[in-house]
Amino acid sequence: EENLPTVCFNSCYACGEAVMITIELGEGAITVDETGLYIAGGGNFGGPGDYPLNDDDGDGVWTLTIERPVNFSSFYTFTNGACPDWSCKENIAGQDCANPDNFNDRFMGPITQDTTIATCFGLCYTSTDCSDPNAGDITFEVDMNSYANAFTTVYLSGTMNGWSGDANPLSDDDGDGVWTTTLPLNGGQYEYKFQVDGWADQELFNEGDPCTVTNGGFTNRFMEVMGDASVCWIWNTCSECSVGTNDLDYADNLFEVRPTLVQNETQVLFGANFTDFKTLHVFNAIGQLVEAVEIPAGTDRFTLDAAQLEDGLYFINVETQGMQQTQRIIVNRK
Repeated sequence: EENLPTVCFNSCYACGEAVMITIELGEGAITVDETGLYIAGGGNFGGPGDYPLNDDDGDGVWTLTIERPVNFSSFYTFTNGACPDWSCKENIAGQDCANPDNFNDRFMGPITQDTTIATCFGLCYTSTDCSDPNAGDITFEVDMNSYANAFTTVYLSGTMNGWSGDANPLSDDDGDGVWTTTLPLNGGQYEYKFQVDGWADQELFNEGDPCTVTNGGFTNRFMEVMGDASVCWIWNTCSECSVGTNDLDYADNLFEVRPTLVQNETQVLFGANFTDFKTLHVFNAIGQLVEAVEIPAGTDRFTLDAAQLEDGLYFINVETQGMQQTQRIIVNRK
């Protein structure tokens, strides 16, 4: 005869030794994969697809209730779909609930009583109201006129789609060589690049290129979403196609910036070989023009007043004598 341990009705644990954890996940502005949303990771929630959430009433809030022992703790994340390679994982890097030492996952616990965790996919919110004052419709454009090889379709790949090879195709309906797509994105920072035909070819950048950021050995384009915006780049360059640089050659000695970490002002120093009239444009991190200056011939330097600029990343573009160059600065007064 064997005496089995006493458990509570409809529970895997003894009475008083378990907690019920309810997950409530707002989908926000994302397009939910046909397989749905999942909680995953942390050594307790398996891989994408193992723990599905449900939205039976179609209100955009996905839920799951699970039983765990008292004082349960775990890292975890959410995935948009059941991708085996984790490419559909949410990206919360840089937000306050992300742990950079654990794959930028979230953390729960220790949980000592029945608990509801309410948040939003891709956001460190504490409710399922996923309205984001910085969200916007972002138009991405890339000028492919200088691309020499044959291709069928240009795609946008980045942290907004898990670096998918085919999730966000661009189109060129008017045949002018500029390919376009518009995506609704939550506010925040994104890395991305353009590629063709499902990674048959891709943009390749060097660390320090002015329109890029380097993380984990990978150098990609960078932007910060702060509302509706448009960006347009020439393929595989940091040249902003919307300011007419398509026919300009690139010069790496046209100017330098001192300092590049700016509080109130910085000096733009022009190369000795560039003495003609110049135009200087300043763009913010999402490609919006924030300042345009005409600089007379013979001027060897320009003082850029950053007092009116918000903290963040900016790009300085200078054109003269059929040449152009772009460099980046960071305004930080903290």
